Amino acid sequence: MDIKTEDFLVQQEHALRKQLKAIQSELQKVEAARQAIRKVEARKDKENSLRAEQREVIHLRAKKPETNMTIKAMVFELLKGLPEGASAEELIERIAEDYKTEVPRTSISPQLSRMKDDGVLRRTENGIWLLIPGSGARITTSPSGQRLLTRKRVSSRSTKSKE
Repeated sequence: MDIKTEDFLVQQEHALRKQLKAIQSELQKVEAARQAIRKVEARKDKENSLRAEQREVIHLRAKKPETNMTIKAMVFELLKGLPEGASAEELIERIAEDYKTEVPRTSISPQLSRMKDDGVLRRTENGIWLLIPGSGARITTSPSGQRLLTRKRVSSRSTKSKE
């Protein structure tokens, strides 16, 4: 390789490295801009989420008068008056009518399952929930005034109350 060719190649390499450095600098600027946009979008999403939560709280407060009963306590009281039992949907409707409280299916279903596990309710094959007589369940009032469903349980160690 002659000197002219070698000089040319060195100059080309130098020019390309300079261009590469400029491109890398531009890429860093683009990535910094992307990160800034992501931060702004995340902040907006968080603000929108908080606003949505605030609207939901306002909505729930407007629709729901203060009730001092847990979902379990409301279900227990309703089923005491319904010897034929009720489905989850019927319980939701009755709670809305009797207690002026909207309880979503996603909230009542776990409570019904817990009451079943605690031996307070049983569920028929048709999806009807019934009280189990003699379960020991009763409504008590907490120190804060909330009405709770409790059930005396006898264990080998001691007697406990369970919500």
